[in-house]
Amino acid sequence: DVCSSDLRANRALALGADAAFVEAAQSIEELEAIPRRVNGPCLLNMVWRGRTPDISFAQAGAMGYRMIILPSLLLKSVMAVCDRVLAETMSSGRHAKLDTEMTPQQGFDRLGAKSWDAISERYGRK
Repeated sequence: DVCSSDLRANRALALGADAAFVEAAQSIEELEAIPRRVNGPCLLNMVWRGRTPDISFAQAGAMGYRMIILPSLLLKSVMAVCDRVLAETMSSGRHAKLDTEMTPQQGFDRLGAKSWDAISERYGRK
């Protein structure tokens, strides 16, 4: 119940919480009501295809939300790409064609290979 969650959020803020998070508003009306009833900054949890209506960041800000989190956005995106690449690899019997312009060296750089190389050199391992 969003109303009882608002009460808990206000108690938590009164006890020193930095922000309030009321879980899973299920309508625009509930989304709008939460920041009005909570006495402090509100966090909005935006899960694609979740229970909370999909609104823009601007709409959330206009309603009074001060923070938005997008839990598992990147993780789910990466898993979907992995599934697609692995399916293509299995069906073609060869390395999938990646839809990226990233070179192997750019991939190594992104993962911090230069830092690890420096550590290896520092400790005499190559």
